[in-house]
Amino acid sequence: AQQRHDPILVPRIKYTSITPEEFEQKYSATNTPIILGDAFEPEGPVPLQFDLKFFKETYANELVPLDLNTLSEKVVKLGDYIEFSDEEMNKGYCRSLHTAEWFPDVNKHLRFPKVMVNPVNYLTQPGQPGFEYPEAWSRWFELFISNRDCIGFPFLHQDMCATHAFSMQVQGIKRFVLFPPSDSQYLYTFGNTGTRSAVPHAEIVTSSVSATEFPLYYKASLHIADLRPGDVFFCPSNWWHTTVVKSAEPSVTFGGNYVDNSNKDEFLSKWREYVSVRNLVASGPFPSSPPPTCRANSKVCMP
Repeated sequence: AQQRHDPILVPRIKYTSITPEEFEQKYSATNTPIILGDAFEPEGPVPLQFDLKFFKETYANELVPLDLNTLSEKVVKLGDYIEFSDEEMNKGYCRSLHTAEWFPDVNKHLRFPKVMVNPVNYLTQPGQPGFEYPEAWSRWFELFISNRDCIGFPFLHQDMCATHAFSMQVQGIKRFVLFPPSDSQYLYTFGNTGTRSAVPHAEIVTSSVSATEFPLYYKASLHIADLRPGDVFFCPSNWWHTTVVKSAEPSVTFGGNYVDNSNKDEFLSKWREYVSVRNLVASGPFPSSPPPTCRANSKVCMP
């Protein structure tokens, strides 16, 4: 049996219409998602020059991991992938590539959306002694490339350590499907950290989740944010999200995570717990350990 959600559309405002103080009060402090439109350079941070044509001309021979599903990946030349002429590769997702590591010349140019932080992104600071953050976090930008044949991000999830997330859309239309943190009880969470959902991603983005297998799912409040070129999207801390490309044109997105006044305390608590557990594991064999509450998708998240 299947049911349907009545999705809630995430509002859109113009990037230049809001100040950092207003953004903090209206969206960050209330943990409310928002799309900031017309954020092109130079007024905004979205670098439209870093499109598929740029990556094909500049990084065609770069070997990158292609996520085929949650259990496997394949290393391919980026230029071969973005030709989008290979049926198998078209189903893969080139995702979560930290630009400081993979594309340092691009990383030097990327700018954080200034209106999103008042007064500072705490990940640009070193952290407390013994709990220092990975250096790459101070320039946290990741590259995501995919097309409509790809089912999208492989799972519905929450981002690590209660960080906020932002996405800057360069090319194509990408849909974010979201659920508020209060809906965790309906999303069949699993794993040590409880930050992934057992509801199949492919069924979520195609509106085909089985009401028989996942009856609680339809009690959750589904939100949708469709990002167009020049958009910046604010995904607040602990919001469940996944993505899929909606345009015939492939999608290019830069994204990252950050910490401000609104989520600093929760972030620090989860980061300390994660570091403590990591250090305990590194110290040698032991009978058992508590699971960390911080999920790190990328190698730079686990220094």
